Amino acid sequence: MNSSPFYIQKTHKSFSEAIEAVKENAASAGFNLVAEHNIRNTFERNNLHWERNYTILSICNPVKSHHALSIDKRLGCFMPKNIIVFEDDDGIVNIMMMKSDPNKMNELFPSIGIGEMSAKVMSELISIIEKSI
Repeated sequence: MNSSPFYIQKTHKSFSEAIEAVKENAASAGFNLVAEHNIRNTFERNNLHWERNYTILSICNPVKSHHALSIDKRLGCFMPKNIIVFEDDDGIVNIMMMKSDPNKMNELFPSIGIGEMSAKVMSELISIIEKSI
């Protein structure tokens, strides 16, 4: 079993095609794009050199977020979810996210049983990435 806290998939799509695919697949799964942060542009505006494309897509499922925040406002610390599209040093495009452990979520919030919802969201995010590669 892969114990990495990251889920990373390479794609043969161009950088912009991968970003558009993530946006489309996220929308199809009921997630709204909250923010799109082009890190390379941010660095360059601040006179910092960065060779490769790197964009963070922050997405949120409003129904699930509303439900979670209605249960415990602290769950907002885990929202929105970020899917990152980046080029590695070889110019290959990758799509990545940080995985959350549903068991850890249950440990952090033992009285609300949030682990099941966390597992479902992780599954949905992985599906978004899989459909986007």
